[in-house]
Amino acid sequence: MEQTKKPVIYWVLQDNQVTPNLIDFLELIQHRVQELIHLKFIIPDMAKKTLELTAKLNPVKFKSTSKGQKNTYEGFCKKRDQLGNTEYSDGLKFWQALLLDDLGSGNLYQAFIHAPNEPNVAGVVLQIPTPLGSGESEERIFYAWVNLAKMNNVPVIGYELLPLATRWTLVPSLMDGIITTRKESQEYLTGPQPNLTQKIWRIPRYEGKFFSPATHSLYRNGLGLRYQHSNIPSEKTIIYIAHNVAMSYEYKDLIRHLLPFADKLHLMLCYGKDQVRGSHNHQQTIETISKNELPQFTYTFHDINRPVEIIMADAVIACSDCYCTEVSSVIGVPTIIYDPMTPPMTEGYKRWTNDTQMLSNYVKDIIDTHMDETELSYILIDIAKRNLSPGKPSVKGAANG
Repeated sequence: MEQTKKPVIYWVLQDNQVTPNLIDFLELIQHRVQELIHLKFIIPDMAKKTLELTAKLNPVKFKSTSKGQKNTYEGFCKKRDQLGNTEYSDGLKFWQALLLDDLGSGNLYQAFIHAPNEPNVAGVVLQIPTPLGSGESEERIFYAWVNLAKMNNVPVIGYELLPLATRWTLVPSLMDGIITTRKESQEYLTGPQPNLTQKIWRIPRYEGKFFSPATHSLYRNGLGLRYQHSNIPSEKTIIYIAHNVAMSYEYKDLIRHLLPFADKLHLMLCYGKDQVRGSHNHQQTIETISKNELPQFTYTFHDINRPVEIIMADAVIACSDCYCTEVSSVIGVPTIIYDPMTPPMTEGYKRWTNDTQMLSNYVKDIIDTHMDETELSYILIDIAKRNLSPGKPSVKGAANG
């Protein structure tokens, strides 16, 4: 009885929409929200492979049926009449383009969802299909769920698996909220074209990387790592400092340049156990040389031999290209190399700068990016509370658990 009192959120999964990494991540999220939300993964009974792969999520099966007719003149006329005189900007009427494949010509098809009968459904979460990556069956079930949810006044939330910064924006516009995994997608969807007005969240990188068919092994090895570090304030932007005692003066200078942002930053200072100078180990060297600057930040120390911890960082900053910057740039973490002796350049996720003002601009952009992120657990709480008004994230991660 206690469980039925919680808001229920359906998360629909289909064939072609899961990977082992994503399943492991969703299992962790299901555990994190279990005290507040009954997150129920619901899968079509025909998706045998997905049902098998997601067994650990305790999925619930649902049936779908359909009716339709293919390439009939009657179907063509019904579509034409519904579209009316609506036209493209250059004057071509929508109905005149019906022969194009994406408009289905004279095809009429309707899918029906036979969902469990539950009184407390607070939202439905679906992967947003795109024409270049989704199958016909996926799309039909997607639209059937959207229709069913709208009929019952249940919010429909779409999430990004394949990039949403594309020309196809009609489907995202049907959503009551959108979960993005990429800054580019969020900025595009809220930009002048298509200028969507729904609530659009963006999850942090250490979560978003699981919504990919190409999750790097470091993210999988660090699954849930950020949630375990409750000593790192959730509102702080995390900068991983790839420190090396061979450049102690340069790193002292770097930290000094970060002081204007000290109240917004948490520094992850890496150390090497073999970087000993005299009677001082690496950690003692850092704290001694930067004893006036460090107390103005929150900071923690991290073994350089645990590169997995880099996944928690919003960015890596170093005074020279090194092991840490190689790792960070490969796994998609923005990497800044501040070196007054090296000319500015860009290579993938790496940026070199010799200018302090440019360094400040980069850091400010990283802070702004962090402030516009919300962990998935808190997004689900937003959905359960129907907090779907556009604007800044209502809550921040990372919670314990």
